[in-house]
Amino acid sequence: MNMKELNKLRLLIFVLFISALASCQQEASSYKISGNFPEEMIGDTIVLKDYNKQVVAKIAVEGTSVSVTGSIQEATKVRVGTSKRGHGSFILENANYKISLENGRLNFKGGECNDLVYAYRYTDAYKESVKNRQKVLEEAFTGINSQSADEQDVKALEEARRKSGEAYAAVSKIVSDHQITIVEGDYPAYTKLLALEPSTYGVRNFEKYVSVVEEIKKELEEDNAYLKMVEASIARRKSNIAKSKKFAVGRKYTDVSATTIDGKKISLSDVVPNYKFTLIEFWASWCGPCRASFPHLKKVYSKYHDKGFEVFGVSLDTKEKAYLKASKQEDIPWINAVDYNGYKGDAAKAYNVSGIPFTVLIAKDGTIVAAGDNIRDEKLDEKLKELFGE
Repeated sequence: MNMKELNKLRLLIFVLFISALASCQQEASSYKISGNFPEEMIGDTIVLKDYNKQVVAKIAVEGTSVSVTGSIQEATKVRVGTSKRGHGSFILENANYKISLENGRLNFKGGECNDLVYAYRYTDAYKESVKNRQKVLEEAFTGINSQSADEQDVKALEEARRKSGEAYAAVSKIVSDHQITIVEGDYPAYTKLLALEPSTYGVRNFEKYVSVVEEIKKELEEDNAYLKMVEASIARRKSNIAKSKKFAVGRKYTDVSATTIDGKKISLSDVVPNYKFTLIEFWASWCGPCRASFPHLKKVYSKYHDKGFEVFGVSLDTKEKAYLKASKQEDIPWINAVDYNGYKGDAAKAYNVSGIPFTVLIAKDGTIVAAGDNIRDEKLDEKLKELFGE
């Protein structure tokens, strides 16, 4: 984001803040959501769910325009999904909203708190970053032979992956910078809580997220439903971390099954006994860090596969089209399977996967050798070099 764009965003935040000092305190008694859609959206249903995954409202798209009214006790963050296309999130409060579909995302503009927390979405910098990310994902790998061991092809693939990683990071930085501006600024506590996300300070910095929630909690005048949802989510994450200890080094692995790209069922137990070491790799088409690591993993796979190393890839994509497209783009050489139930699926639950990429390295006798960040990228090289006695 250049200085001119940053100053514009700061001014927008300031103006919204001045108009929302009562921030997220409800004055109106109801909300109204209206908007226009392309014809292909007709027949779809837009579902709004809170962070407990409880349905807050449903909007039936019966024509190219929609309008729905309702009421809510307090402003809360909701996730948006449809059966055909479009997704998103916004803060629902008793206010008037205009809904639109843009680049596959459903945008809800309106509500003082909502417009403040998501102000970055309407900046040129954010819009250009999103467009660039999409362009990179579609064009970066064109003409690259990801299976080739030729040095020129390997370098081209690494460069494409570097560009895609940077494209994802650019979007994430705009979002997190804006969130931090609110969370660490002079804003009401509840506004800070609604702006904060587990990824605000980095997807791997869960401890920082928890500490910030605790600080915000001290500023809140009273508990509210959204805070309880956040605390419940943190409790689940802590529980998963505790459970993950059962996958410590030396413990036995848990068998899981998934569906290969050609529609056949395959189990981890079909693979582990046949190789000296098997790496189970959880990923998804939408996971930038996952796909950014694939060029390096391909090098490792090429070097060690004939020596007794296999990768059991499990995609957590919930949409077949996205999974197949990403699989084609990546040209994955190892076992490539998917559980379309995503995080809710048996595979993810078996290993308490709450974030990806996530990996577990298993020996032929079924014992776990290493897991998590200890075997990502160069650390995997080091581990396999040690295990194969090189």
